[in-house]
Amino acid sequence: FSLEAMVKPSSTSACGYCSVISKENEFLLSLNNGANIGSTGLNFQISYALMPNYGSGWGWVSTGVSVPADEWSHIAMVKSGSQVLIYLNGSLVYNSISATSFTPQILPAGGFSNPTTITSNTTTMFTIGARNVGTGLTPSTFFVGSIDEVHVYSTAISASQISNDISGATPCSTSGLMAYWDFNEGSGTTNYNSCALTAAIGTSTYDLTMVSAPTFTDAKNSSTV
Repeated sequence: FSLEAMVKPSSTSACGYCSVISKENEFLLSLNNGANIGSTGLNFQISYALMPNYGSGWGWVSTGVSVPADEWSHIAMVKSGSQVLIYLNGSLVYNSISATSFTPQILPAGGFSNPTTITSNTTTMFTIGARNVGTGLTPSTFFVGSIDEVHVYSTAISASQISNDISGATPCSTSGLMAYWDFNEGSGTTNYNSCALTAAIGTSTYDLTMVSAPTFTDAKNSSTV
């Protein structure tokens, strides 16, 4: 599967695990701060977590790659089998299999192998900009800043597809695309999914309910270049 989002973390953020896209007890893409999960003090470090089976425990990986505060960046996580790739603004910056210039920090301390498969569960919510810890209906660990252009794919997408998604609106006919939230509502409490969403991420609806009264800003003049 693949996850994508435009992110603009606030320099005033106090969150430790700034969750970007999360399905609790399955997968999580976040920007971690400080010394969380051994992140060597880097702020807004791209991190991910995977859980192969409900209740089996998280495996956290902190990639050593940070995004700047108060600026828009595009991040993508691509999982293919046991391999995980992380892209920043369309460039590959982390490969869980091949050696890179970064030294990842991994929890648990005894090591963690990316699971080849992840068992889906329906006991927790899919969330953007927060985590749904446990089985309750109250999100937590909110992202402090702005998020836009969120994509969820059922497939491992290519670097060229990531570039296409960065450059403009993604056609709903794009192979593997399960959900695309463009945050163009401008107001209200519903974040409408622009494309058909299946039950594969554990929800029976196409749209997401926004909580804690997020505000909308015009990002059309922003660039990741």
